[in-house]
Amino acid sequence: TGPEYASSVSMRMTAFSDAMAIAAGGAHSLAVRSDGTVWTWGHNYYGQLGDGARTPEIYGSGRLEPMPVPGMSGARLIAAGHAHSVVLTADGTLWAWGRNNSGQLGDGTQVDRLSPVRIATGLDDIAAISAGGDYTMLLKRDGTVWAWGAGYQPGGVQERPAPVPGLSGIATIAAGHHTLALTRDGSVLAWGYNGSGQIGDGTYDARNQEGALVLEDADRKGNPVGAERLGVLLHDHPTLRLAVLNTCESGRTAPDDAYGGAAQALVRARIPC
Repeated sequence: TGPEYASSVSMRMTAFSDAMAIAAGGAHSLAVRSDGTVWTWGHNYYGQLGDGARTPEIYGSGRLEPMPVPGMSGARLIAAGHAHSVVLTADGTLWAWGRNNSGQLGDGTQVDRLSPVRIATGLDDIAAISAGGDYTMLLKRDGTVWAWGAGYQPGGVQERPAPVPGLSGIATIAAGHHTLALTRDGSVLAWGYNGSGQIGDGTYDARNQEGALVLEDADRKGNPVGAERLGVLLHDHPTLRLAVLNTCESGRTAPDDAYGGAAQALVRARIPC
């Protein structure tokens, strides 16, 4: 019989037990260990494992065990798109590798990269990164959002990072084949592809960023609105989840916490502690 492509039973990985962060792409996985090294496994036809090689474009031929990405150290944040990988290191440098058909690596080309390449210079104070199907986003600590690739906005390809117009006061971001942005006052913006209703506006119609659906954190009667969707963000963003837990326990958030305002807003919106 052929390989089994799915499992309904969770399994504990034995390769290491000191992972500090994880990310899952279309068919590949990443983890950061406590020493700052990045480990990858899974599908590798587009070079998304960063080891300088490719594997055949058939499922069942990927790497079965985690291995370190050569030369990659000091990792702080990681993100996985459909077939590309992104890393922010402790010195503030952005690196990416894998599929680049839509410029999602941000290196000014549309050439797949089998090993890490530096994305851009001049970007600092990065608070979060997120990788979608064929695009990548980052959030700066000033609340602005930058993006590159294709799919985060209707139109052509963006091969280098550029600010997303009209977005400010953002606390965290999530990228898929659609995009979510959580504001510091607790509202959620949603836009992009909507073929399965993932925008949450009751339609299957795509939205551009200018027409983003706004899910307020609470109405004037104090009833939570969009809590289920906000819960998805908490699940996908452990830093924000920790900030919410700290706020729940202490009633306040440390002033230097980049997610503090969003955490307080979520608690005000009565997200269950």
